Formats: sequence, C-alpha cells, structure tokens
Amino acid sequence: MTRFGFLAPGVSLLALLAVEPAFAHQAPDPREVFELIRTNLPGMTDAQLQTAAVEGLIRQFQPRVWLVNADATTTTESPALITQTTRYDGSVAYLRIGRVGTGLAAALQSAYDAEAKTNPPAGLILDLRFAGGEDYGAAAAVTDLFLTEEKPLLDWGKGSARSTAKAEALHLPVVVLVNHDTTAAAEALAASLRDIGAALVIGTNTAGRAMIVEDFVLSNGQTLRIARTGVKLGSGAALTADGLRPDIAVAIAPADEKALWLDPLKSLSANANRVSVSKPSSTNNAAATTNRTKGERINEATLVRDRQKMPSFAAPAKNADATVPAPVVRDPALARALDVIKALALVRQWRTP
Repeated sequence: MTRFGFLAPGVSLLALLAVEPAFAHQAPDPREVFELIRTNLPGMTDAQLQTAAVEGLIRQFQPRVWLVNADATTTTESPALITQTTRYDGSVAYLRIGRVGTGLAAALQSAYDAEAKTNPPAGLILDLRFAGGEDYGAAAAVTDLFLTEEKPLLDWGKGSARSTAKAEALHLPVVVLVNHDTTAAAEALAASLRDIGAALVIGTNTAGRAMIVEDFVLSNGQTLRIARTGVKLGSGAALTADGLRPDIAVAIAPADEKALWLDPLKSLSANANRVSVSKPSSTNNAAATTNRTKGERINEATLVRDRQKMPSFAAPAKNADATVPAPVVRDPALARALDVIKALALVRQWRTP
C-alpha cells in the first residue's frame, strides 16, 4: 500500500485543466492558474480548490481511476444475488442478477431448476443491468454452468478459472442484458458468456471496470483505486476501460431505463422512452447460441430469414379470453431480448428432426 497526502497546488490544478478540451497550444502553468484563482476568485478557499482539483482529475481518468469510500462496505447493504425471477410469455425465464458474488452459480442453477420443473423454458434472459460485484471467480462459476468441456474462462490477475468437464450443462438460448451501470464482475460474466458462445448481449456499453486494480490508501482514509489492465477472457482477449460493447445496442434515456427496469410494463409519457436500436455489425463479437453447429454464426438477419420460413409457436386462441390483451413489455432492451429468444427457439425447433 502507498499513502498519499493532499495534492500539491501545482499538481492538483492539472485536474481543473483536464476536464476541459485539450488546449490548441501549450497549456498554461498550472501553478500560475491555481494562484490566480485562489487570490482573485471571491469566496474561494484552498480546501474548495483542492476538492475541485481532485474530483476533476479523477473524473478525467474514469473509469480507470476512482475513489473507494473506506466505509462503503459497512454503510451499504449488498443486494441479493438474484433479485427477481419471472416467466415471460410462458416460455422465457427471466433472472435479474443483483450482485455477482459467491454462491451465484448455485443460486442460478436452483432458480433454473425451479423454472424447468414443470415447464422447461425455451430460453433464458439474465439481466445484469445495475449489477456489480468484485468476485470474478463467481462470474467464472456461472459461465461454467453452460459448458461440458474443460477450458479457460477468466484471468483476473490475482487468480484464474477454468470450466470443469461434466456430462450435462445448461443448453438453451441465452440473452444477457447490460447497461452503463453493469460493472466489474458483472461485466466479466456477460463477456465470458459471450466468449464461450453461450449468449447474445443486448443493451449499452458497460462501465469498463472489469479491470485488474491496485488500491492505494490516502491520508484521509479513503482508497484510490487504479486499474492497470483488463480482466482476460478464456479466448485471450482482455476487457478494456471502454466497457463491453453489446451485440445489439439498445440505448434509452437513463431515467426511463431505470423506471422500466423496475417495472417493465410501465407506460411512460409520450415524450419519454426515447430509444435507439442498432443491429450488430459484422465486426462485432456476436455470440451464437449453445446449440449452434461448429463454425456457424447467428445474427439478426439469419433469425429474421428463418422466422419468415416457420410457423408461430401456436395458433391464435379462439376462446372467450382471446379478447383480453396480453401485458405489453415496454422495456425496450427486455422486449428485444424476448424477440431474439423466441426467434432462436424457433430456429432450434425447426432444426430438430
């Protein structure tokens, strides 16, 4: 551990300058600017300048640098591993992950078994939006549920994990939902599932904190965390501070996203729910399902083409209840995931002899 005192005025002012666009010419002397602000800006104190400087410097280098509150673990209650289990359209199991931590693999297997006991789901949605955690071993353990062969999964610097050879594994279409608040081990889990070809990722770029970090204790008791390099996937690719890019991008205003995440059926105002959707590019690391043939890549174009060739799951209902409309999922990312799962399930059904 390394201890730091307060930043010297000349150094700290670099933070104030860093939050602005790059200078067209050589940047001014930070000590000169600091002194001018300190002596000429009414009401400004050294403490306020120091705080602004530190915040600006850290903000400039996020997500590779951030402050960890020393009392965070005692003042904030950790969320449950799985916070919600739902069945959509009678055939798609939805699991909302609250935290990637020890025991998540067992909890996920148990939740899936409960869903499959009476009616095996046609697909699985793992919602990692707003999920975090620092347990990369737990992320690897979840990925292991979807593999029968032994292979490398994750390397987080202070440890690494491989899957175990076994007779059975979860074998169904999987979609993982992510957003900017998907952090650390949750990012690694989404990336690892895609890396082994078990899942498609939908949402927005993740936080970019699935990194191998080092902590430095500051003189005020807080901890400065600096990310040195990204967590490595089994394929050898390393995650970066840019975050994990989804296979299908579905962007929505943050306030609307949180509201719809809490209540996917919520009807927002006409001016809300502004959504941007983009299809996966040919260069993106799009994942196929676990039942694909070797070398085969599934993308949206394939799903649409195959969907046009096949009948729907069931004929329209003809009873009196047919006039009652089914609940509409208004969460754009979840709705897109449901569409993809249904298409993948149809492809799977079509290809089964």
